[in-house]
Amino acid sequence: MNPEAIIERLWPGQHARFEPLGGGITNHNYKIEVEGDTVVLRIGGKDTELLGIDRRAEEAAARMAASVGVGPEVVTVVQPEGYLVTRFIEGRPVPLEAMQRPETLTAVADSVRAIHNGSPLPSRFNAHRVVEAYAATGRQPFGSGTFQTIFFRVLEGKPDVAGIPSQLLPFVNAALSTDPQSRPSARCSGARCRTCAPRRGFSTAP
Repeated sequence: MNPEAIIERLWPGQHARFEPLGGGITNHNYKIEVEGDTVVLRIGGKDTELLGIDRRAEEAAARMAASVGVGPEVVTVVQPEGYLVTRFIEGRPVPLEAMQRPETLTAVADSVRAIHNGSPLPSRFNAHRVVEAYAATGRQPFGSGTFQTIFFRVLEGKPDVAGIPSQLLPFVNAALSTDPQSRPSARCSGARCRTCAPRRGFSTAP
């Protein structure tokens, strides 16, 4: 998608200056200065839906991050494409020596805690459930391929659960629920796996 066309849709007749930003895996990002404001336009790459990318989940994640103070404000969303427009925040890479400082580690921990305390997202990823699915089937639940492909399968939250023992499958599906309150606890997970192991050959070993 031509960025000029999107910018004209957002700010018709306005003189907007823009420049590309580096980084990004499947998106094209542009810094835009318009009407005395500076924002970032995030345009999704061609056919990214084939990687399982859910732009609704991306928008929800961006709004949640902004609401807890660890992400930029979402100014608007270009519809129907789902392109995000957020406030531009000046920043710089954090060098390794700075990351090792106690004050930096504290700030990072506070940010991660804020995200975990934020509202639930319409997407999920649970490392414990991934291990359980792998132990039951001998396959990686999000398949193989490039980093980008696997990463976006994770974001979409669509694991491959084929081959999981029938009496264990409802439990695994519940564990992968988008509603955190519906997921079984770690203690319940362990008890369920031990119960299934003798009867169906389910092993918790990799």
